[in-house]
This record gives sequence, structure tokens and C-alpha cells, in this order.
Amino acid sequence: MPMWAVRDMQKFEFTLLLSAPLSFPTDEQLDILFEAGCDDAMFGRTAGVAYADFVREAAGLPQAVMSAIRAIEQAIPGVRISRVEPDDYVTLTDISKRTGWSREYVRLLVIGKRGTGFFPPPLTRLGNARNRIWRWSEVSRWLADHHGAVVPGTSAYPFVAALNNVLELRDTIPALKDNGCDEIAEILSKEQESLELCRAGGA
Repeated sequence: MPMWAVRDMQKFEFTLLLSAPLSFPTDEQLDILFEAGCDDAMFGRTAGVAYADFVREAAGLPQAVMSAIRAIEQAIPGVRISRVEPDDYVTLTDISKRTGWSREYVRLLVIGKRGTGFFPPPLTRLGNARNRIWRWSEVSRWLADHHGAVVPGTSAYPFVAALNNVLELRDTIPALKDNGCDEIAEILSKEQESLELCRAGGA
């Protein structure tokens, strides 16, 4: 999966993973999507997962991604966006590819035998180190603050991480069936102030 690519400062490359029937995309659906403004995307399936590869022009990445999501979901009923890639979740190998450093060097950074230490903790703490997962938004910030590394496109990942969390929440809330709905609603209501601060430029 490629890194975020910005062309002419206005065109953004990204992939949307879709929750869609196995028949998607039919020729008729592709025609509908083209008419809906998705003529800047390639639709297909890989390993059974439907996807849309976009190269979209917009004022910024959030605008590009959200306009693509709205276009697809409004054009084809029953098709929903499940995830945006390149993902914020990364393995040791992913970190190696995104930095251009060897996997062994990254491993030494993780265990504190290289660099300044205090590498971000993984999200998962499975016994097998190969299965550990980190947030790229945290790793890239650590690389900038402690290692002097600058990786192009890293500013996009906090948005992608937040959006993917919202998309996942959208899919999982119906499964609660009133078992925990009030508790989730309470957490979300407390985050409204943070969102308002962010919109006002104060976060």
C-alpha cells in the first residue's frame, strides 16, 4: 500500500475498503459511480475485499476522502465504507517500509537498544513480536521528536485514525442492542467539547 501521495499540492491518493455484496462491482454499478463523480477511482476486489483506489483533487485530504465516501454511499445503496487506507495501524515490517530502515534497526528502536528510548508502546501485547501493532500517528511523531526523522505524509494519519474509528463505531453500535448504548453515548458526549475546540482551532 502506498504512502499518502500529494500531487500538485491538490491531488490525493487513497484507498477505501468497502462493505459490499459479492456481486459488487457490476458494470451497471460502475456506470452509476462514474456518473456520481467517481471517475477518478478504480474499483475492484482483492482477497474477497471490495476497494476503490482514488486519485482525487480537493482542498485537503479530509475533503477528498469525505467527498468520495459520500459519493459512493449515496450512489449505491447497501455499499458502505468500512476503512480508509493507508492505515494508521502498522506492524514492525510496515514501520520498516515507511521509514526505509531495516526491520532489524526498527526492532532495536522498539526495544530501546537504538535511539533515545521510550518508543511508543504497541496497541497489542501478544507474545509473538511479529503480531504487535502500533499507531503510525504515534510512531511518526516519536520519530520526529526523538530521532529527527521526517516522513512525508504523516500529518494525514491522525485524521485517518479518527475516521477509521468512527467508521468502525458506526458498524458496531447496532450490535449493542441496548447493551451498553447509554455508556457509549456518555463517552461520545464528553468528546463533543474536544470536537468543538478542534473546529474552532483551539485544540
